[in-house]
Amino acid sequence: MRSRPATFAAEGILFCHGSPTRDTDKITVGTPPDRIAAWGAGVKETTVVCGHTHSQFERQVGPWRIVNPGSVGNPFGDLGAYWATLDPEIEFRFTPYDVQTTAGKILATGFPYGHKMAAEIVSPATAEDAARFFETPSSGSD
Repeated sequence: MRSRPATFAAEGILFCHGSPTRDTDKITVGTPPDRIAAWGAGVKETTVVCGHTHSQFERQVGPWRIVNPGSVGNPFGDLGAYWATLDPEIEFRFTPYDVQTTAGKILATGFPYGHKMAAEIVSPATAEDAARFFETPSSGSD
C-alpha cells in the first residue's frame, strides 16, 4: 500500500484516506468547514471520498461533496459493515455480520492490537462519537 499514491482521482471523484492534503487528517461530521476548505484548496473534483475516521456520512462543504463510506472492520454505528456504492449517485449500505465470531478470530491471530480491534467491532458508537473522538486534539490515531 505504501507504494500507491495517497490520493486517486477518477470521473470527478477524489479518493483519499484522510483529506486531500494528508492521510492523517480527520474529516468528521463536526470538522469545521474552514478546515475542510483549506485541505481542499486546489481540488478540482466535486466529490471527495475519505476514510480514516471510519464513520459513514455525507456533507456539503463549499463546492465539495464530502463522503465517508464507513468501515467494515472498525465502524461507528450499529454492529456490522458500513460501505457505499457510487454509481453515479452515492448509496450508503450496511451489512450486519457476526461480530462476536469475528472478534474471536481476530484475537486468535495474536495480532498485537487484536484486543483493541476485537473490542471495537463489538462496541457500537455513533458518527457523533467519532466526531468527538477525532476532533479532540490529542486523539484520533488510526
